[in-house]
Amino acid sequence: MHIIELKRDDTPREVVAQVLEYAWWVRSLTLEEARDLWAARGHDERPLDEAFYEMFERELDEETFNAEQRLVVVGARIDESTRRIVEYLADDYGVPINATAFAHFEDRGSSYLARTWLRPPEEDDRKGGPKRAGRGQQPAWNGRDLFVPLGRLTDTEYRRWEPALRYGFVSAGGGRKYWETLEIAEAGMRIFAYVAKAGYVGIGEVTGPVRPLADLQVWVDGEMRRYIDLPDCPAPERERALLDDPDLSEYAVPVRWLVKVPVEEGFYAPGLRAQQLPCRLKHPQTIEAVEQALGLRDGDAS
Repeated sequence: MHIIELKRDDTPREVVAQVLEYAWWVRSLTLEEARDLWAARGHDERPLDEAFYEMFERELDEETFNAEQRLVVVGARIDESTRRIVEYLADDYGVPINATAFAHFEDRGSSYLARTWLRPPEEDDRKGGPKRAGRGQQPAWNGRDLFVPLGRLTDTEYRRWEPALRYGFVSAGGGRKYWETLEIAEAGMRIFAYVAKAGYVGIGEVTGPVRPLADLQVWVDGEMRRYIDLPDCPAPERERALLDDPDLSEYAVPVRWLVKVPVEEGFYAPGLRAQQLPCRLKHPQTIEAVEQALGLRDGDAS
């Protein structure tokens, strides 16, 4: 986590004290709290996890989130007093604080922005910052509900969600991180199916353990048929299902849909949980909101 303090007319003492106070608060910020803050700001309709993945091409991880902090004072110039305070905290006490000055100038119709660091940023990367403080109580998993993404609404050529909702299963593949959570699925658990850019489209009850997609049998016109032999099995799924590498293959979990809606009617609201990978759904507010929005009756929740 980066804490940035803009230095304008404040004195060096005020500036450094402010960034240290912010860091004291940020050090115990949990991923759940960060998601809520992101949603409350309302500047992006995407969930924090989805926006983070699209920007950095990696997942937000609850265990490593906010493990360290970086403090930066930014100003048009860094005066001598600020320099001494920052160097004292960084060099003598290992505080991960730095300062940078920006200068703007124009030459022959072109604009330039120059940046100068007080201390080489790579020094902080090598040394590492202070570890996070107590992060508060994380929501406990209820042992029943799993979140499973079914692609993106904008993927018009690969509509993963259509056969999943039609035939009663969820699947994932292309690497262990994409399907390993499916291994914990047991009969009686529930799947919350989500399509990015659309929202939650279904809640299903797990009816059997995870299996290679190549072994998945589904009902078609009154008979059981192998799913990957069907014409509406997307080519990318069929290709992964037939790979020899088990890590890169495609895996599926059969489900009985308790409730499902057309993807155009998918439900999402700011603050609800959603990400790129299957995971344990630990957010009671999301569970309750999706149940209510999709019309899941009490008698359906087995």
